[in-house]
Amino acid sequence: MTYSYLIPDWFFKFGISMEILFGIITLFIALVAFSCYNTIKENSIRRFGTGFLLISLSYLIWALINMILLKNTGTGYMILISEGLPFTYISSIYLHMFLFTAGLITLAYTNFKIEKGEVYYLLLGLGLLVIASSFNKLLTFRILSVFLLIFITYTYFIEWTKNKNKKTLIILTSFALLLLSNIDLIFSNAFYLSFVINHIIELCAYGIMLIGLIRTLKK
Repeated sequence: MTYSYLIPDWFFKFGISMEILFGIITLFIALVAFSCYNTIKENSIRRFGTGFLLISLSYLIWALINMILLKNTGTGYMILISEGLPFTYISSIYLHMFLFTAGLITLAYTNFKIEKGEVYYLLLGLGLLVIASSFNKLLTFRILSVFLLIFITYTYFIEWTKNKNKKTLIILTSFALLLLSNIDLIFSNAFYLSFVINHIIELCAYGIMLIGLIRTLKK
């Protein structure tokens, strides 16, 4: 498996701090969703929370991977290459990809508005098989993430055009930014500023989502 990306030296610590922050924000979103589910008892809200819980765990593992595995090249940037790494480290990279993919698939499944466990099993199984059977698992993982985010963004866009709800617009904007950040991340193995741009866009995305969530809780 070829798994590498470049990070400028000056962004290293800041980037890890942001990844931990993303994990905390998405965990908070998940907990609020679970709290709402306890009151409303709508399965779609529970699935929404589950999706963000999985994404939260993936961010925290990603931060840990960067803290342990990134190496200084002596040329102004850090690099991660998985070739030759022990199985434990490789497993953590796979776990990050599994959790993030499972989280996005759970969020996508939520937008189907159906109660079919078989459909979720099929979506999750196909998504993970696509990555597992790929020669370049990282690239496939990122392309699949973009594909899923396109679907999620599109469904919220359709919902917003029907009801013009501000809450829906906030979620739509957040997922649209996450889509842009993941498209940008595809080029991070060749263009080191992609990693920086990705984190800045994701910070905006989760910041918007968090602000919208706080406003909702205050009402």
